[in-house]
Amino acid sequence: MPKPSGLLTSREKEICGRVRELRNRAALSQQEFSNLLGLSRAQVAALEMPWSTLRYAVADRLCQKFNICQRWLATGADPLKGYVEIAAEIAVEIGPRELFSIAYDQRIQRTIDAKIKDDEILSRALAVSPSIAEKIREDRLYNLAQVWFSRIPPHLYQDYFGTLMAASSDFYHAHKKDIPLELQSPEIHKIPLIEPSLKHRTDAAMKDVPTLKGLLVELKRFAKIRGNKAKIARKFGVSEASVSEWLRGKKEPSGEITLRLLRWVNEGTKLKGEL
Repeated sequence: MPKPSGLLTSREKEICGRVRELRNRAALSQQEFSNLLGLSRAQVAALEMPWSTLRYAVADRLCQKFNICQRWLATGADPLKGYVEIAAEIAVEIGPRELFSIAYDQRIQRTIDAKIKDDEILSRALAVSPSIAEKIREDRLYNLAQVWFSRIPPHLYQDYFGTLMAASSDFYHAHKKDIPLELQSPEIHKIPLIEPSLKHRTDAAMKDVPTLKGLLVELKRFAKIRGNKAKIARKFGVSEASVSEWLRGKKEPSGEITLRLLRWVNEGTKLKGEL
């Protein structure tokens, strides 16, 4: 029988318990689970007993494979679903044998918390401000496409787009029964992306989410003070000319900047002289 690790604190045991819970949720045997994670059955059994601690490399693989939020695995706090991609410059500093709990607390928790907060704000925006939500969604899709496209060498462009279109077609046919008939029409581009019922949500949890117009009103008030236009530009990483275009209504901020504005106001930040 393996000797229990001396690192098995109560927290480590709770994390291992959540590993066992995930396997049970997925209705997988220890052998099936270990195969998916690239481990031996004995390693999985040792985690579940628990005799050993969960290391970062295994935890990250597990969260990616089952789309699990690292916060839940580390602490038990919601959300359960939603793997958060960690920036390469952060991930490269984490040793594969480093305890997952330590890596979470010291290196990735801030990234996880920020992503969850952004998702919560976007969820509220979806309910009360379709124009902002659509802008954010479109920008994120565009940015995602750019990231992937930048990884493809030119001689593979045709194969890449062919694969992308084939996957989209497969997805459509696999889920066609779940897609409303009106969205199966060639006129799909004319149909709003947000359900009309969401446009009139007024429950208390949504009332504090500002509209784009409201955000710009706050910016205009702040920008009246000399030098503050430059502060806005520095805060959001844009040129003063762009800020001027926002204030004149000539151009709207991008979806991601709008999301940052939403978070900034949602946290109760007041424009009183500095950002």
